[in-house]
Amino acid sequence: MTLSKKHHYIPRFYLKGFTDKENKYFVYDKNTGNIYRSNPENTFAENHRNTAIIEDQNTKELRKMDLAEHMLSRFDSKAASALHDIVNSSPEDSILSPERLYAIQFLIFSVFWRTPINDGLRNAIIKNLSFKDLGFGIFDEKTGKRHIETEEMLRGLDAWVKLYPALLPISSFTKKFNKINKDEWRIYYHKTDLHIITDNPIIFHKEFKDLSSLQEELIVPLSSKILLIATKKTKPKNLPPIFNLQVDLLLFHQAGRYAASSDKTHLEFLAKTSKEYLTNPGWSEKLKETIFNHF
Repeated sequence: MTLSKKHHYIPRFYLKGFTDKENKYFVYDKNTGNIYRSNPENTFAENHRNTAIIEDQNTKELRKMDLAEHMLSRFDSKAASALHDIVNSSPEDSILSPERLYAIQFLIFSVFWRTPINDGLRNAIIKNLSFKDLGFGIFDEKTGKRHIETEEMLRGLDAWVKLYPALLPISSFTKKFNKINKDEWRIYYHKTDLHIITDNPIIFHKEFKDLSSLQEELIVPLSSKILLIATKKTKPKNLPPIFNLQVDLLLFHQAGRYAASSDKTHLEFLAKTSKEYLTNPGWSEKLKETIFNHF
């Protein structure tokens, strides 16, 4: 089997929802300040990001394995169908069925755990949480007892470490599965392209605490025209224009390096405004509170 090379931490099918008619968008690089035109195939990806190095037990030679990338691709295929249905829906469709919601929630968890900005958090979990903490386990087939020694050995292997972006979404989803309330989630539609996509596209009201805290309150653009919001608070029928601008401004500010939009002028405005205001101490936190106080 041919080893894959380019591994997207933001799935291509998700990125397509933010492109123009030519399937392209403008990308802003926060490290350099440059804006360039590109497409989903060539952006939000790293070569061999999910490739692991393993040792052949017979020859002792090192070889590469991309099992994690194949696992993520299988998960993505299920989420892609649900996202396609939502992106091509209208407010009259009542499109957010439990099945689609589960798929989109899993996509949200997957994106969270595979993006470079969360590498440090993921590494801390690998270091500090056992298989039991994460809901995994290696068990003796006859006795049913947990093989703690084997689990500890696996935790240090590169092949297992590279699997975490595919495994942690399962843990995150399982922790919240029985608590899901469809009424907490709502889709907002726009007639024009408004929202950007970044390498950190989920706005969480509260900071990460544990695996069960990921979806307490969040905002995430599903496309340039569709915003998904999760909150237990009463959600208005319509959102004011300033709300959408505030969401994009915070999305741009919290991006690790890249932000993309079909509107170059909009990206330039967000970059300028973010630099002028949100770099000041406390401003980004105030903006987040302003956003979630709309509910």
